[in-house]
Amino acid sequence: PDVLVVTAPNEDELIKIILDLLRNKPMNVKELHSILSGLASEDKIRRALTRLVNEGVVYTQPDGRFIVAGI
Repeated sequence: PDVLVVTAPNEDELIKIILDLLRNKPMNVKELHSILSGLASEDKIRRALTRLVNEGVVYTQPDGRFIVAGI
């Protein structure tokens, strides 16, 4: 049988994936992790989100969901 090997995305790739997901709708960490669970740990997702918030690309809503700035 064939074996499929998939490598985890690096930080920049993960950030791009997260931004693409957040452009569709605001999500919290749990929602993002449920989609990305095979690719990234919750800690990696949190680190990427922290970087995006610090850069002003993403904002946190009062309900804890993240949204891309300018949407």
